[in-house]
Amino acid sequence: MTQELEQLRQQMDILRRRLNEEMQLRMRNIHKYMDKVDAEMWINIRLPLFLTPLLVINLYNIGSSWWVMLLLVVLMGTVIGINVYIRRLLNAHDWYTQKNLVETRQHVVKAHRLYTNWRFFDLSYAVVWMMLLCYDLSIHLDAERMRYIWWGMAAGLLIGLPIGVYKFVKTSRHWDELLRNIREMEAEN
Repeated sequence: MTQELEQLRQQMDILRRRLNEEMQLRMRNIHKYMDKVDAEMWINIRLPLFLTPLLVINLYNIGSSWWVMLLLVVLMGTVIGINVYIRRLLNAHDWYTQKNLVETRQHVVKAHRLYTNWRFFDLSYAVVWMMLLCYDLSIHLDAERMRYIWWGMAAGLLIGLPIGVYKFVKTSRHWDELLRNIREMEAEN
């Protein structure tokens, strides 16, 4: 009888160790994808901080109206604000210490929904801004200079659109993997 109990204890210890190893692996995956999403949010904050002054200076130099520059600054400021809010919403340090997966999942789902919805609004705002910029520049510039602007916009679109789509898809995969790992860990608990 005692030998059977000892064997059961050994089997329970083995199962406990395996479960612990799986939980640690899931936690590492959650940390990894949380860090990747956080890094993407940092890029989305730093890039507009760097590009906005350059764009405003270039718009000023080519003779654009003040309201086009103001709309650009509003867009970039909103991009920065939304990404700061998403980073705070994730609040990774809080869940690292408390390991509250239900609350973490709720925050991640809300942040992912906000990120996705923002991207669609951001894209439509950028298209409208580009059309207003073209209209404004066509009033102020002659045909020769405007042709160079069109070539520059076409090149920027051909380069920037694939990069933006790739970045959006890559970030969405990180969000999805993060949510999947959290759900799997919740199911095991």
